[in-house]
Amino acid sequence: GINAEYGIQYQILHETLFNHLCEVNNGVNIPAETRKFKGDELDEWPTFFDGPAQDIVEEFATRFGIESIFMAMTQFSCLTQRFITKKDAPPQDVSKLLALINSHYRRNNGQEINVSNFGKQKFTTVLDRLQSSLRENLASYKAVYPLNRDNKEKLDDLENSIALLTSIVFFRLKVLQQGGNGGGGNNRRTNTNMIIKDRVKLCLENTYDFIRTKTDEVYAKYANTEETTEHPKIAYWKKLITLIMIEMREDQLYYEPIFNKFFPHAALSAQTFWELLSRDLKKDLTENLETWRTELETSDVMGFQIMVKFLYDRKIAHLPEYENSLPEYPKWFEPFVMKYLQEQDSKIKKSFLIKSLDKDTFTVQPNSTTKHSSSVIDIFSSLRATYETLEKMKCPIPALRDKYKNRFCETINAVLIEYTERIIEVFKKSLGTLTTSCVILCNIHQVRVELESIFKMMGGEQLDITAKQTLEGTQKRLKEARNNVISDIVKNIKPEIEKCIRDIKNDLRNVRSKNGEDYTDIVSPLVEFFDVVFKTFVENLYDDVRKPLLQQTWKKTLKLFEEIIILPDINSLSQEEVQELNSKQSQVVEHMLNNLKAYFTDSSGKCLKAKNLEKMTEMRDLRKVLSQYRLTTDTLIKNFVNQADNQNRFADEDSQGEIQLQVDLFEPPGQEHHDCTVKVVSASRLHWNTTKMFRPFVEVNLIGPGTSGVKRKFTTGTKNKTYSPLFNESFHLKIMKPNDPFDYELQFSVKDWCLMKTDLLVGVAVMPLRAVVETGSIQDRLDLGRSLYLTKENMSIVIILSQRVHDEVAQEFVKLKKVERTEIV
Repeated sequence: GINAEYGIQYQILHETLFNHLCEVNNGVNIPAETRKFKGDELDEWPTFFDGPAQDIVEEFATRFGIESIFMAMTQFSCLTQRFITKKDAPPQDVSKLLALINSHYRRNNGQEINVSNFGKQKFTTVLDRLQSSLRENLASYKAVYPLNRDNKEKLDDLENSIALLTSIVFFRLKVLQQGGNGGGGNNRRTNTNMIIKDRVKLCLENTYDFIRTKTDEVYAKYANTEETTEHPKIAYWKKLITLIMIEMREDQLYYEPIFNKFFPHAALSAQTFWELLSRDLKKDLTENLETWRTELETSDVMGFQIMVKFLYDRKIAHLPEYENSLPEYPKWFEPFVMKYLQEQDSKIKKSFLIKSLDKDTFTVQPNSTTKHSSSVIDIFSSLRATYETLEKMKCPIPALRDKYKNRFCETINAVLIEYTERIIEVFKKSLGTLTTSCVILCNIHQVRVELESIFKMMGGEQLDITAKQTLEGTQKRLKEARNNVISDIVKNIKPEIEKCIRDIKNDLRNVRSKNGEDYTDIVSPLVEFFDVVFKTFVENLYDDVRKPLLQQTWKKTLKLFEEIIILPDINSLSQEEVQELNSKQSQVVEHMLNNLKAYFTDSSGKCLKAKNLEKMTEMRDLRKVLSQYRLTTDTLIKNFVNQADNQNRFADEDSQGEIQLQVDLFEPPGQEHHDCTVKVVSASRLHWNTTKMFRPFVEVNLIGPGTSGVKRKFTTGTKNKTYSPLFNESFHLKIMKPNDPFDYELQFSVKDWCLMKTDLLVGVAVMPLRAVVETGSIQDRLDLGRSLYLTKENMSIVIILSQRVHDEVAQEFVKLKKVERTEIV
């Protein structure tokens, strides 16, 4: 080895020359020239100085036996000192020199450094100081290596500093054999990664603390700090998030390429800033919740939440630590979102809705394709704006998202129902103006259309069950409101339709004497009225509401024809007003209905389809009734008996007692009739209240075809003061052939006999003879009802026969079927 004194002297000489030249050159100046020093045939070392200074150290080294490695380690020590104190030693040159020293010692597995004249411990100390400095620089890399878009020299220094740090770690592992077994590149990279990542994370944390405490000051460097109406708290957090996004962007664009060899730097930057921001923002929102709720505008908080969401979606959501989990931040804002929805509910109902109705004239432009008025557009513009705010948040937590939608659906329901109720009030006041009524009907229809649109926009069938049920309930109520308005419009025009039909009824009186003439002119007043009404419907209604309105108008027209002409209520008419509809008249009425049907239908698609009108129950029933006017009384009675299956229904539900009887039916050989024997045995449990003597008896009536001129009514004797009278009386009835007993029935009426007055009905029951035909004899108990149950079809036959005032059989039949018990008060 060299003489220790000479080594010390050389070090002093080298350091003195190095420091002097740094002062003269105002920094470190390292020549690019390399050569092999005297006595060194293995390594080509960089020259340390320019000119005489290099000659001096080489001369000293040659004269006193100073090794090339000693000289290099001395130069490395000088560069390290300068790097630590003055920060101007180029890290790439320091790294290159260390690599050469490392290469020199690795030739003998690092054993030579143990006997180095420079001193292993001394060189290790130099490395420790340099590594510590590098770590400190990395812990403040944003300050030590600031970003300059015009000059990337500092970024190059950062990259070279990382390379130098990597070389130090490698030297420790391979030469000094520290921190590992001396082998394997994975250890080197793992150790380097850990060191750099820890230092970078520390720098990010320090950066966040700095911009958090000096937000306004830092923000002023990037943007003009104009006065704002926002609450200072909101303004602070928005500025902080803006600065964080700037830092993240710089890390991604400029620092990421440098650190990416060791770890995903942009991801670490985003994760670190988000964790720190989340910690502080959550703390502020939870600990100062009341301040946020009372002092800040909800709309401002909603806008701020959208900003937080933007940051999370752009920078955080894709990170491995977060991509498979739900974010927490939406939960912090839940109270404010619910408050916002509550405020919007109140704002739309109490302010916006009223204003939109006040300015609505409920008129539309002539020939416009838009049939609804402005208030519908205004209401849904407001609702859509509220939903768009919710959509901007795109809450990623399904349960919370459903909660918001459920609350918003409540607002939709409340607003639309109140709006509908208010325009219906306007409708009721404007019933005399058909055009205004049509606009309001179109408004309700358009509300339903827009509601369906919002339903689909919110997810349709995929909506939470609660929200779905709310909107379906709203749609149902709107449909009911639409149908009610349609019904009211029809009711409003009903008096004129009724007047025209009554005029038609009066004109029908002349049909008897004008047989064969065309009677289309009879219906012309009604057609002229419909002409005006239909024109208004076509010009002012959408197809989807015009057709239901026309359908209801048609049904009402048929109903009025039925009530006034075809099946009038005889009880409400005087004897002079009763008008029998004869066969010719029924044909004329049917012809008029066909003319009207043609008027309600056309090929343009603006009215109803003819086949749909024919399928209507009302139309089929009227045609059937009109055809029955052309049938004889016997045929009608026969039809009645065959289709009347449940006349005793009221007796089953509310029995007024019962009657026991026996009926025998047989056909005598060679006779032109069927014999029917009816034996009234008794009655029991009769319900009857009277202050006078109760004298019950039974009346038996044979009902069926061909009974004119045949005895068809029989009565028992009366029994005094008993509610379970025993009669045991038989009656013999004849059914003339070719009539079939299947077409007959027996009607039993228990009555209270009254002197000089009409006998009072206690109860009535019917037995069809078809129940006896198969066996020929039957014994039965029949419950007595207050009256008979008649279906609509049966009642139509009764009404038709009731108009035949000169037909004794018809009038008797009507009286029997309309019999009803009258209570004694």
